[in-house]
Amino acid sequence: MPQHGGVGSYTLKRCFSAFNFSDFKFLMALATGNNAEKFNFFTTLLGAAMRLKKKPVTLEYQGEPVHIRRDEHGVPHISAESEAAAYFGLGWCHANDRMVQMMLVRLIARGEASEKLKGTDELVEIDTFMRKLNLRGDADAQAAALDDHARPLLAAYTNGINHFLEREKLPFEFKLVKYRPEPWMPADTLITVKIMGYVGLGQAQGDMERFLIQMVQKGVSRAKLEELFPGHLKGMDEELIRSVELQHPFVPQWIKWSGLLPRISASNNWAVAGLRSKSRKPIYCSDPHLEVNRLPAVWYEQVMRYGDYWSIGNSIPGVPGVLYGRTKTLAWGFTYGFMDQIDFFVEECKEGKFRRGKEWRPFEVRTERLRPKGREPITLTIYENEHGYLEGDPHKPGRYLVMDWVGRHGAGAAAVNSLMRIPKAESAEEAMELARKIDIPPLNFIFADAAGNIGYQMCGRMPKRKRGWSGLYPVPAWDESCAWQGFEDPEDLPRELNPERGYVSSANNDLNYLGRVKPINLPMGSYRFDRINELLASREKVDAQFMKTMHYDLYSKHAELFMPVIAPLLPDTEKGRLLREWDLRYTEDSKAAYLFERIYSELLREVFGKLGWGEEVFDYVDRETGIFADFYGNFDRILLQETSAWFEGRSRQEIYQTAIERALAGPLRTYGETRLITMTNIFFGGKLPRFLGFDYGPFPLMGCRATIPQGAIYRNGGMLTTFHPSYRMIADLATDTLETNLAGGPSDRRFSPWYKSDVENWRNGRYKTLRVAE
Repeated sequence: MPQHGGVGSYTLKRCFSAFNFSDFKFLMALATGNNAEKFNFFTTLLGAAMRLKKKPVTLEYQGEPVHIRRDEHGVPHISAESEAAAYFGLGWCHANDRMVQMMLVRLIARGEASEKLKGTDELVEIDTFMRKLNLRGDADAQAAALDDHARPLLAAYTNGINHFLEREKLPFEFKLVKYRPEPWMPADTLITVKIMGYVGLGQAQGDMERFLIQMVQKGVSRAKLEELFPGHLKGMDEELIRSVELQHPFVPQWIKWSGLLPRISASNNWAVAGLRSKSRKPIYCSDPHLEVNRLPAVWYEQVMRYGDYWSIGNSIPGVPGVLYGRTKTLAWGFTYGFMDQIDFFVEECKEGKFRRGKEWRPFEVRTERLRPKGREPITLTIYENEHGYLEGDPHKPGRYLVMDWVGRHGAGAAAVNSLMRIPKAESAEEAMELARKIDIPPLNFIFADAAGNIGYQMCGRMPKRKRGWSGLYPVPAWDESCAWQGFEDPEDLPRELNPERGYVSSANNDLNYLGRVKPINLPMGSYRFDRINELLASREKVDAQFMKTMHYDLYSKHAELFMPVIAPLLPDTEKGRLLREWDLRYTEDSKAAYLFERIYSELLREVFGKLGWGEEVFDYVDRETGIFADFYGNFDRILLQETSAWFEGRSRQEIYQTAIERALAGPLRTYGETRLITMTNIFFGGKLPRFLGFDYGPFPLMGCRATIPQGAIYRNGGMLTTFHPSYRMIADLATDTLETNLAGGPSDRRFSPWYKSDVENWRNGRYKTLRVAE
């Protein structure tokens, strides 16, 4: 699961509209309520606001001018003659607007957060884990492995970052913790790509596999597990699993992630062909789902132009290129692919060695030294072999887990190579060929081109496993036939080009049927995918306006499946009638949506709590993890069955009746009342007084697990988290524009007009239009 800790920030460093603090006294004065200091603070603020820098900036890269200006939305426009110079400008903009975000991600990925920021137990725990994972181990080698197109562009981008670092003052957040960033290196971009490939639903896959181990060890029956993971447990050795000394059980959680990491969670994307479009050209749509109860936004929008080429879209600071966007000829974006890239192996150990057949081999031993601020140094001894690092002490006889992940070694360069080339592709098919070479993270790309083509392509490095092993459960490492036999051919991954129906879509659902291999064993439920396709099929011709209504559609296919079972059991009361007459839409004022969610929650508690894991474990999984938010399809399948081993001999009707009675017994509320979130500044984490304006809210988050605007709210690592459309974009290739809205704004400076400039648009379904200036 995505995990969260208490450190995190993005920052803008004095771009064209930033406010700079000389020190921290004004904020502290406001927090202590000193009126004189408040007056001085706002006087200073007003003076700074009058001195905002809005003029264009001109830089120079290898003798070539690079022009940067902001449009009326605060989005930077970068123009140059050469591609390298444009990427130099993008690096400067990322450092200028999001330096703190970039540097903190780097610190966490390197395992240096407790040394450079604060020596808390939480950051020590994060650093310990990241040192074991060792993302930086081959980052230099991967940077050197970039192709002849990507290498000079990454070098130019890196130079742009360092140009800013060398000439501008540090953001005040760094002054607070007395941290001076080192120069950015190309390897740092590779580390950022690696952590994007691991954190989020990649880690969620590993946590669900770990939870499966724990369920076996706690005695959950094989019949129940087969229903929860149908078709994926063939060959699972329960005796082997019960023999493992589990060092890091999923319950309770074993690692807390900082909320600042660029975690890919869920998403929707779709494209319609010109035959189905009123403009007669394809239309492409995306809405990546990430954490949105935060400021500033994760994404960074930019417009780039060099020579006759232009692109409009977004990026993540630290990684050059356009992740979601369009050019004159192509539009693209992705969802998370849910490919299983993590496997656990069981190692039998003694005397510091592990077994292979009848032979005992020594581990490689790596020593890491942590120097947390204000604490004694910590020495970590890490035992590794070909599968990864050992979760245990091999000098104590026993069986322990080793986790292998496809991104540990030899991964990252292929992703950067392709991501840098996709914006130059002339057609959907060419872009698909580039996309499928991406190794981490696993993604579902959709492309549309101006010639009328649309296509879907999954990418990601898929382990070639022993025949019959799904990868969902651990296998004995001493049986060498269980070792990965390389990786599957990318040509065998799911893909689709120009289907007769005239549209393609993905929403984290099971798309194995489109490939010659089956990379997905834990997809999300298909509700969003089904609704997207239903709406696209409902119109002979669609346009951008219809796509906007789809982005904000609140109809639930999930409720559509459950209500025929629930409705006949409802009492003839006000609450019963409200729910029976519900239109299945999750509007903020809907009382029926609230009642349905209460019933659904009670069903989960009854079946998987009281009749399954026990209520204590259920409460933890429900309150403190995203298991039900990520893998609801697995649980719903059981709840909708007529009979199940999980029902423990009770009828489905009896279980539903019990859940309904408990759910309807409480007070009646609107759905929106239960959905309040606040977007908090990541660095300060909601600790500053509300009137300072670093935070936004509270407000109700729209949607539910099954609506197109997926609205997941849950606690993780003791912190409230979300995933929801963090960015929406619509590209009609009959135009040269991109319509977007963003959960934030371009800047991370609180006193910039661009700090939260797009939030109201994002909440209320309004789109800004980005275009390339003449």
